[in-house]
Amino acid sequence: MGIVVSRELLSIFQAEADEIIGRMEQSLIALEGRPDDAELLNTIFRGAHTLKGNAASLGFTALADFSHAVEDVLDRLREGREVMTPALTTLLLRIVDAFREMLAEPQTQGFHLSSNHRKLLQTLVKHTPKRTRRDHAPIADAKSMTEDVTGDVTTKSAKNEAESDVLNFITADEDSKSNVRHDASRTLRVDRGTLDALMDLAGEIAIARERLDHACEVVGSAGAFVKETHREADNLYLMLQDTIISARMVPLGPTFRQHARTVRDSMTEHGKRARLVIEGDDVMVDATVIAHIREALIHLIRNAMDHGVESPDARVASGKDPCGTLTLRARRESGQIVIEVADDGSGFDRESIRNAARERGMLPKERELSNKEIDRLVFAPGFTTSDEVTKLSGRGVGLDVVRRNVEAVRGAIEVESRPREGTTIRIRLPLTLAIIDGFHVVAGGRTYVLPTETVVECRERPRRGLSPDGFGLTDRDGHSLPFMRLSRLLDMDAPEPAREDLIVVEQNDVQAGLVVDRILGAMPTVVKTLGPLFTELSRYSGATILGSGDVALILNVESVLRSAPRQAQEVAE
Repeated sequence: MGIVVSRELLSIFQAEADEIIGRMEQSLIALEGRPDDAELLNTIFRGAHTLKGNAASLGFTALADFSHAVEDVLDRLREGREVMTPALTTLLLRIVDAFREMLAEPQTQGFHLSSNHRKLLQTLVKHTPKRTRRDHAPIADAKSMTEDVTGDVTTKSAKNEAESDVLNFITADEDSKSNVRHDASRTLRVDRGTLDALMDLAGEIAIARERLDHACEVVGSAGAFVKETHREADNLYLMLQDTIISARMVPLGPTFRQHARTVRDSMTEHGKRARLVIEGDDVMVDATVIAHIREALIHLIRNAMDHGVESPDARVASGKDPCGTLTLRARRESGQIVIEVADDGSGFDRESIRNAARERGMLPKERELSNKEIDRLVFAPGFTTSDEVTKLSGRGVGLDVVRRNVEAVRGAIEVESRPREGTTIRIRLPLTLAIIDGFHVVAGGRTYVLPTETVVECRERPRRGLSPDGFGLTDRDGHSLPFMRLSRLLDMDAPEPAREDLIVVEQNDVQAGLVVDRILGAMPTVVKTLGPLFTELSRYSGATILGSGDVALILNVESVLRSAPRQAQEVAE
């Protein structure tokens, strides 16, 4: 009878195994660009060795045997009895995928190998002859590993020629990373659910704080002692909130480096060459935000490799380096995280985009679109310019996923594309999804919240120009500005107040005015998710509880502008 592992121990094993596999994958891809880096090879070997030992100690025999076969191949590489080739790298990356598949569905009694995993194991065993006594100690000098190789394996000159076609993985601060030492005694692995629960509690404290603040105002001067106590507790709450938010922040570097594999797979699929450059990998962001954008980055990278970076021959004919450059860049800007995916390819083929949109009935017949409007068409559901369906693209499910995932975290997308020079897709995201700077307004007698970063200006509503349907046009800085009554836009049947205010909002270079009953002002807002029953309500990105105990919905400004009737939308764009 095998060992039965507790759920808690299994969870710890999985978490550590995921980290090990991630490091192995990144090191394998980096090793293609730096074949003389012995430390990279040692990192991969140590990962397989640790995984084997951990699996064996818990009685996971199948996983341990699988890891042992990988360890044997890596040991031959370390000892100089074999050299790393693109084919062997591909085989080892398939092993990484197999590890992930096995870890995805664990059982407390162990991990099981599928038929595909067994075939892969047989390939590894055939690749590694039966082990004999070591005739020499492992060598640390990777340069001598390539110079001493003879026989049927790849020679040094052939090996270098093969390496010219593989991924060059580059990071901006690569040299500095070698000096970083992580003090494990000062860190503690915490389940993300625990941090989410702490953030929820902080949110409840914030709601109670607002209610107490309201109560203090009612008490008046007689409650001076209560007010002073409240201010002291308020300072403690803000410190707690900042600490919890900091605990949820993680660097973008590990997420960025995972996409070296995405670039390599795209190169193999399309016969192209590219180097991945990472900038700003030390930028910190909420872990929940990363979970939402990981898939978006995959689609953006695949799109850049498929439609952006040209084939080596085409690049040479255009006077470019045959190896393209794909850059993942992150920075903080105006209280937001900005992530860019940039390539030095051919840029958007706007004529192809226009033709594809026309074939799908997506183009308005009454007017021509600007370049920015054409570029935004690639984010429409089901849109694709590819006639061929491959393993990685051509199904029309790519950039629409990017748009939806970014909007789900109150983000925005911008596109810069230059013919024959390349394309940059820029994603703007909030630092955290838990608390935002909210701009509170009243419309139709109900309170709503706008993200403060979308608010451009507040003014009194123009006395003229508002139609019975609640839409109008006014002048702002010499340009026409469409505006609409928010209550009408949200399908609310509410009487028209005696006085109204106009809030100018902007998202994705689109400006419009929202007419509201009253402006309450900006204040920190704790975001509550709406839950799966409200996923179709795209106009709202969450909710918050006010100090009065009432619930206020948080508006998704981009979705609100997009859902406006056609006459207002066309003027806004």
